[in-house]
Amino acid sequence: MELNNEQIRQILDGDGTYRQKYYRIYGENVSKDTARHRLNRLRERIDGNYVVDQCANVFKEKININSNGQQCSEKLLECSNEQLKDPEYLLQMHGYDTKKFQLVSATASIWQTSASTGKVLYSSKIHVQPLNAEQNVFRMIDNTVENLLKKKTNGVVSKVKFDHKSTHKDGQHTKFLEVCLPDLHFGLTENEDENSLSAFEELFDSKIISILDVIDKAEPDMVDLVFLGDILHYDTAQKTTTKGTPQCSNVSFEKTFTTASEELVHLVNCVYNELAVHENWSGILRVIYVPGNHDTVLGYALMTVVGAYFHDVSNITFDLRQTDRKYTMYGTNLVGFIHGDMNSKRLNQWLYNDARHLISSAKQIEIHCGHLHSEQVVEDNNVITRHLPTICGVSPYEKKQGYHSVRRLSAFLWDGDEGLQNIFYI
Repeated sequence: MELNNEQIRQILDGDGTYRQKYYRIYGENVSKDTARHRLNRLRERIDGNYVVDQCANVFKEKININSNGQQCSEKLLECSNEQLKDPEYLLQMHGYDTKKFQLVSATASIWQTSASTGKVLYSSKIHVQPLNAEQNVFRMIDNTVENLLKKKTNGVVSKVKFDHKSTHKDGQHTKFLEVCLPDLHFGLTENEDENSLSAFEELFDSKIISILDVIDKAEPDMVDLVFLGDILHYDTAQKTTTKGTPQCSNVSFEKTFTTASEELVHLVNCVYNELAVHENWSGILRVIYVPGNHDTVLGYALMTVVGAYFHDVSNITFDLRQTDRKYTMYGTNLVGFIHGDMNSKRLNQWLYNDARHLISSAKQIEIHCGHLHSEQVVEDNNVITRHLPTICGVSPYEKKQGYHSVRRLSAFLWDGDEGLQNIFYI
């Protein structure tokens, strides 16, 4: 029941203990001292001709900013008891972006009950501190996208409009180029004393040039850039894999993600512009992604960022469906994509179930995967399974165990009818 000032005064002047009077006015049980303190303050306000609804005007909102970046905010909130226990609610009601700040501590006490609405006003005081990127993945992603877009100019991506040609040209079969990029492991540290990320960045840039040379030689009708997982070396700010295995890296969480984003944008942009000058190109560049075991979460976030950068380019498509197995048809050739950490006995069998409707029309069937960081080819039951090599480095642990492999990438040139024509090593 709503109470006006006169009714409240009658309760204050009437019989009963402080706690009983407080309950009649506010409907809450509090300690004797709390009830006496708040009722005496309430009486002073009423005697001073302040109506209950005007109590909010007496409260002075405050905000203090400390030298260490922490902030303290005091504000009146009209809310429920449960909402006072919700950190996100408190941050939002005090005017803080939950993607940029975290709650350090919070206290609240009843300030007043509104006579007109019956709702409770709380005096809320919170301490907050800014989040750094390692504490908040969302902020890191936002910052990366923002920085990428700042660098984007009209000349970064060609705005050429292409007519989609038929799948055959001048009687020739369609040619598909599949460029595989497994296990890049951005952020992996090879030597503790070196900036491994900068060294790998230079290596990756050189491989982009080599990929463009392959495109120039192959003159394909269509091109796929296939990322077979583990683009990033780790998946958390603590530098662990998705499952929590610690990884060797002297590169910060945010730097790894930012560098990988910039490099992949650069790769897609260079390939796109290289294709634009070839007459045979049908006008579509596809980017296909399957997750790995090192970066299941951040790898997907990374590819989403790259896809967002090219969202206004209709000739580039991104297959970011959240499944760890994908496949495509290059004419009459069925090729499956998977990271490669599946049980080896089932590695060449999943395609028969996932692409059952295409098996009968496929003249050649292959599965391309990474994970082992070395090239291995097995043919079984008419399916060729290829574990593909990578350009990533070798961690100190792998060196100690004697693991080494040829650092290179593979690109496959498919003829729509005649099957695999060439394998280019980069």
